[in-house]
Amino acid sequence: MKKCIIILSLTLLQGCSIDDNSDGVIQDLAPITSVNIPTSFVASQTYEIVLNYRRPSDCHYFAGLDISQKQNEVTIGVVNHSKTSSSDCSKNGDLSKTTSLNFVVERNDFYIFKFWKGENSVGEDEFIIKKIPISQPDEE
Repeated sequence: MKKCIIILSLTLLQGCSIDDNSDGVIQDLAPITSVNIPTSFVASQTYEIVLNYRRPSDCHYFAGLDISQKQNEVTIGVVNHSKTSSSDCSKNGDLSKTTSLNFVVERNDFYIFKFWKGENSVGEDEFIIKKIPISQPDEE
């Protein structure tokens, strides 16, 4: 029985070898250049927020959104990925892309959205900040 477990373990470890020639993936935040967001929300409604961003190179592809929320503050970043084996990447040309998200309004007062737009010259994060008030459905 021990012999079977050892053989099975060796087979599993061999299948997970780091020498399997698979490409590694790097994830980066892509700077958001502009945002299309309503100037106000109605409670319990869903809104589409459109994000325009710039990829670091033409080898970067959309991987998702990094969204964190703490009370009424929502921070959003666009995540791109590229393969570590990519060597013919261009940082020129039209690297602009657009994505969107559907946001469900769950608060009754306001939201502060912080869209990551990159780092400044001293390495501090900078944001496009939008404060969006919330009205009740009967106040429309």
